[in-house]
Amino acid sequence: MKRRFPGRSGRPAFAGALFLLLLMCVFPALGDISVSFTPAAPRTGDYVDVTVDPGEEEVRGILFRLYEKGKLLSANKDPVKRLTASFRPRKEGTFELEVTVIRRGNRRETVTVTVPVSGTAPEQQGADILYSQKDGWWNQAVYRASHTHTLETSGCAVFALSEALQRMGLGGGEALPGALAAEYGKYYAEGTGARTEALITQAGLHFGFETVHLPVKDADEILSFLRRGDLFCFGPVARHVVLADAADAENRKVRVIDSDPGATFSRLGGTPAWIPDEDGTWRKIRSAEEIPGIRWFFENNRFGGAEYWLDLDFCALRGMRLIRRPWLTLKEESGEILVSPEEFGTAESTVTVNGETRTVPTAGLSWFCEGADGPALAMVTREEGAAYTERNGTAVRNRKPLARGSTACALRIESDRVYVWWRSTYGYLRREDVELAFPQAGPGSGE
Repeated sequence: MKRRFPGRSGRPAFAGALFLLLLMCVFPALGDISVSFTPAAPRTGDYVDVTVDPGEEEVRGILFRLYEKGKLLSANKDPVKRLTASFRPRKEGTFELEVTVIRRGNRRETVTVTVPVSGTAPEQQGADILYSQKDGWWNQAVYRASHTHTLETSGCAVFALSEALQRMGLGGGEALPGALAAEYGKYYAEGTGARTEALITQAGLHFGFETVHLPVKDADEILSFLRRGDLFCFGPVARHVVLADAADAENRKVRVIDSDPGATFSRLGGTPAWIPDEDGTWRKIRSAEEIPGIRWFFENNRFGGAEYWLDLDFCALRGMRLIRRPWLTLKEESGEILVSPEEFGTAESTVTVNGETRTVPTAGLSWFCEGADGPALAMVTREEGAAYTERNGTAVRNRKPLARGSTACALRIESDRVYVWWRSTYGYLRREDVELAFPQAGPGSGE
């Protein structure tokens, strides 16, 4: 699936807007140079995308400078061989964009175009948003007044969490990066970064998603979770956090949403990343610059947010922190509503609805159980009880074996074990220790 690269205005991707660039605002230049930008009437917070047509003569480098009333606001210090660049205006006004093309023998040709900025674009928000951590917009946004590091330099975990919340449809304005930084700044320590486990756990309690204590490192488990719609935060490299939201059809790669891909690629070393081509094959990439449609910001000489793919086995070795969207619904006359599980039984279960605890018929509940045609329960039949473990066989933290007669909610049925929810935790029971029940078809059916 192709995604857009939205700005605050939700405008088309940079790559997709090149045709509009030429039609909307092309300006004559010295010699053969022309400079264009879009949108033609940008607002505060919009991504302004610039394209340079340098003519046929050889180009040794290009300099981009942005001025307001003669005052230099931002610029790339060293010439680059880029014909496209971006910036985000942080206030209204009339700005001058100066583009200098350097030719052979250090001969320079400069063009200046006027960029009027009026109004304010809406916040960047949506189910497919790709935040750009290094676009200049966040260089004054701090976690709290006591902090000096900004979201631009140390905000990757906040951006990943914000993107996860928006993909789950949770939080509204509370899910925006600035709001998250203010609320959870206590989990960020300058010099060491964000305490991701605490950040995700506390955010889950507030926004209504679930997580588990330990990072998931089993590739099969990660695949299963992604297939059922779960998300993951993880660090593909040291001191940098991204979001993973899907697996490929062959179950070998994981899709990554990265607010600062330059940070990742500069530290990946020999580990490749991948981009799917239109013919269904995979193209190996080694730098952020190779990602189609990616923006480059001349103010910081850094790349904007992007998505790409990493090998599943590599991601699993790094350990991935689960973000599980609400998964249990209750059928009511008005339709299905999301509820939180409390306790399951074959006939009746306890759930929380809008803060109120209710006992409801289990047959009225719905959830996805991989390996079954519908919802399933796992009832412990072993006389001595059933061990409740992580996938690697270690006991689930702070949980004893389940006593005979206990009923857990089954989320995945495998040949030798069942993955279950039990009293606000997730773990595995041996298949031989349980009997499966299918409450919507009647207990014991399907066996």
